[in-house]
This record gives sequence, structure tokens and C-alpha cells, in this order.
Amino acid sequence: MKTQTRIFIIAIVLACAQINAFAQPCAFFEDYTSDAGWTDYYYYYAVTGACLSDEQDGSLTFGGGKLNFNALDDANDTRIYFSLPTPAYEDFWTVSGEFTPTAGGASGRTGSMIVALSNGSDNPISDTYSICEFSNTDAIALMWTSDFDAAPDNIGFEIWANDNGTVTMSERLIAPYGDTYYFQWTRIAIEYMSLDVYLDATHTDLFATIPCFYLPTTITDLNTMQSGNFPGGSYLRQLTATLDNVCLRNIDVTAASITGPETICLGSENDYTITTFAGADIDWTLPAGITYTGDAAPTIHVTDWPGAGTYTLMSVINYNCFYDTAYYEVTVIDPGSGEVLEEDFCEGGSTTVDVTTTDATYLWDDGTTEGTHSYDTEGTYWVTIYIAGCEFTDTIHITEYPNPSIDLGDDMDICGDVTVEGPSGFTSYEWNTGSASANLTTSIPGNYSLTVTDENGCTAFDDITLNDACADHVVMPTVFSPNNDGINDWIGPNYSGDIKDYHLEIYNRYGQLIFETDEIAQGWNGKFENELQPIGTYVYVMQVKLNNKKREERGNITLVR
Repeated sequence: MKTQTRIFIIAIVLACAQINAFAQPCAFFEDYTSDAGWTDYYYYYAVTGACLSDEQDGSLTFGGGKLNFNALDDANDTRIYFSLPTPAYEDFWTVSGEFTPTAGGASGRTGSMIVALSNGSDNPISDTYSICEFSNTDAIALMWTSDFDAAPDNIGFEIWANDNGTVTMSERLIAPYGDTYYFQWTRIAIEYMSLDVYLDATHTDLFATIPCFYLPTTITDLNTMQSGNFPGGSYLRQLTATLDNVCLRNIDVTAASITGPETICLGSENDYTITTFAGADIDWTLPAGITYTGDAAPTIHVTDWPGAGTYTLMSVINYNCFYDTAYYEVTVIDPGSGEVLEEDFCEGGSTTVDVTTTDATYLWDDGTTEGTHSYDTEGTYWVTIYIAGCEFTDTIHITEYPNPSIDLGDDMDICGDVTVEGPSGFTSYEWNTGSASANLTTSIPGNYSLTVTDENGCTAFDDITLNDACADHVVMPTVFSPNNDGINDWIGPNYSGDIKDYHLEIYNRYGQLIFETDEIAQGWNGKFENELQPIGTYVYVMQVKLNNKKREERGNITLVR
């Protein structure tokens, strides 16, 4: 009838998921010489790392240079672009590619290579004759460029940010002629980018890096990807190069998550590990009272918990301008010495004991292993609960209470009011009339039933039939008690049959008429001139025609309190 339930709440809040560092396939266009293959090239991948593939048939080869270009032109002066189905300005994304510069222009003055994400298809760097002017468009560009000097020795990669005509440039990562470079240009946070340049297609031999370049947050709506060469304001600035295997994709840059046991037993020692970028700075913060080692390490070892409860572990990571916080909630259980559970049921019934606990297993005395168990026999039982390395045993006392019994007596013939008395000593009574009293007074024949409930919650039931024993009659009762208790508060005849010409008079002992009526349904309430009359004997005179026969009756009635 009762249940005992333990509830341990386990809440896990994971701020981030690890970025995996392995290659994923890219959807390559077939040939740089045709922009038709660039349609719907932009795809989402929930992973970063190298964009490795040799699926592309063609490569972008360019040489020479001219001052202005806005679209696909020819094999010597080439910049091609495609529209992104989804703008990329708020995404975390990476662009990978393969670039081989092979010769300089006149007098060694070297032109530039560009890969850019821009707002629109205009040249994101300049559409004028002057290198000092920039197009009025938002863009983020990766350049391979140099100064104007003859035979420059500072050729290399730069990141350019064009904020509606205001351009900022990163430091230059020196990368001269003659080698093939495999670049991975990544937006590592809303406000930062990085560039990693490798010497091998598997992205394992790192040549150099630009670790952290600030991006204005006002650069928005990057809806076009472009790649090609950039003359830079002079026919002397020329470049012969190939650009191949360019891949753009979104990445999921959620950077930290904590793993470890979620529910543990008080007194146990436990390890918790944060998974994040290799080389990230790690700072653990744990609630007061927890003793642990490894504050700046990926894995901490907790040696002591202050007590039972729920604790939130927190770790902050800092990686190359990117910050993230991971949270992890741990529930500590103190098994104690078990509990004593008191359960009961009424004779012929049963009771179910519920010890269901999150992430627990169970062993009952009869070998069953569910979280609940039903009993229909009185006795003492036990259950052992296992959770998070904890083990505790509950003792269960089962009591069977006998059902009570009641007797309303034999069926009765009635004519007028009768009181059926219920048994005393029960906590509740319920008659089928809706009455909650122990006794029932009625003048209506029929079947009446009573349900009683004892102090143990056990019930008993009995019923009685009241039969109609009244022939056609007019009979005046002899006693009534007008005390406003709702029982016998007025007096009038019991009757059946065809009643006509009714008249009733009542006199006190002095012969004074104190009540009269012609309405058989109107009885005397014991009052005269609105004053309650004293206890005593009164005389009544009743005249009536019953079934067309006249009769007159006289008699005494007694008023009691």
C-alpha cells in the first residue's frame, strides 16, 4: 500500500564536442576552366582537419597579369568564383588547397594568388588601377604575394580582411618559389582565423603557420568564393602557378567536453578528462571541498568528495584565440547502512515495494532483479541495491491486516421512519445514499448498503432491505423531539391511500388550541405563537376521508427533547 523510492538526479551539461583531426571527402568541381562545376559546391561537415583528395580532374593554371578583371577570363589572367547556397560569415569553416608558384614576372616582380570569401562577385581586393585602393565590399582573402621589389625575398602568404573598403593584413608567412604548398585556412572563432601551411598532402609536415589573425565582426554576408591571380597594378607583376584541390566546408568548432563517471560512491577515487584541441591551455575549477590533482592537465584525479550531493566540474580551455568552457555534473551517493521499509496490505490483497533508482541494479531475496517487487504474504524480506560501485541493503517488513466485518441485521418491514444502526469504532462510513454517518434514518423502503474502513485502511461491507409494510392507513405517531437535529423534529400522520378532507387540531393540557392544519404534509413543529412548547403530553383530533370513508381519531402525543 505504501512505496519507497530513492531518486538520484544526474544532469550532464556538455559545452562542446571535440574537433576530430582526420580527412573528410570534399565535393570537388571537375575543371577550373569552367565555372559551371562550381554550382552548389558548399557543403557542411561536422569535422575539421585536412581536406585531402585527388578527385579533381583539372587545376587552375595562371600566368601574367592585367589590371582589372571581374569574371572568368582566360588561362593566363584568371579569377573564377561561385555563389554559396548558404552565407558563411558567421560559420566556422576551413578552406584547403594545393598551390605551386613556379616563376616571377618581369625583373622578378611577382604577382599574387588569391582565394577569398566575399560579399558578391567583384574582386574583393581591388577593382581599380591602384593597389592602394580596395573594393567597397566585405571579404576575407588568403593571398600569396610580395613587395614590388625586383627579385623580392619576402614572398609568402598573408590573410587580408576587407571591411567594406578598410583592409587589414596579417603578418606574412614567407613561402618562396619552387615548392608546392598545402594550405589549410581556418576560421577558428567568430573574430579569428589561422593559416597552416604544409609541405605534404597528408598535412603532417607543417611548414609554417599564422596562428591568430583578428577579423572585424562587421564583415558579413560572405556569399561567394573566389580564386585566381591578382596582378597588383602593374604588368611587371606576373605569376606562373597552379592552384589545385581547393575545398571549402563548414566545421563544428565546439571545442571541449568532459568525460568520466556521472554517478559515484562516496569514498571512491575518480578520473575526469577534458577532450579538446591538442596544445590547448586547460584550467580546471571544481567546487570547494573536492580534493584532486592535475589542475592544468587534460585528466584530473579526484581523491576525495566532501559528501553526498551533486557537484559541477568546470574546465576552461584557451586555444589559439579560441576560448571555451565545459561543464560536467557528478552525483555522489552515500550508501549508508540501508533502510527499514514498512509495508502492509489487507487480508487477501498484496502490496508492491518500489526501490527504483537511476542507473541502479537490484537483487531481491527471491533472486529477482527488477526495481519493484510484489508481496502477498506477511514476513520480513530484503533487497540489495547496486549503483556507481555502491551497495546497500534494505530490510522490508510486510504486515497483513485482517479485514473487519459488520452486520446490519435482518431485513425489516417498515411503515414510517426507521433507523438502521451501523457498527461503531470505524474511521469512515459510506452508505449508498451518500451519507457518511454511522446510522441511517429513512421511511423509504428499499435496499441499503454500508461500507466501513478501519484504521489500517481495510474495509467491510453489508446491506439490508427495508420492505414496505404499510397498507392504506392514516396513523399518528405518539412521540417527537423538535430539537433541530434533523431527526423527528415535527409530527404528522404516516399515511397511504386516497386522502381527502383532512383536518388536524392539537391542544395543550389546558384545552387551548395551539395548532391546526388542512394540509396533511404540514406537521407540527412543537411551537405555538413561535414559542417552543414545553415537554409534555398534548391531545390531537384528526378528521380525514380515507378511500372515501370518513373517520375521526383522537389521541395523545408526547413532546420530548
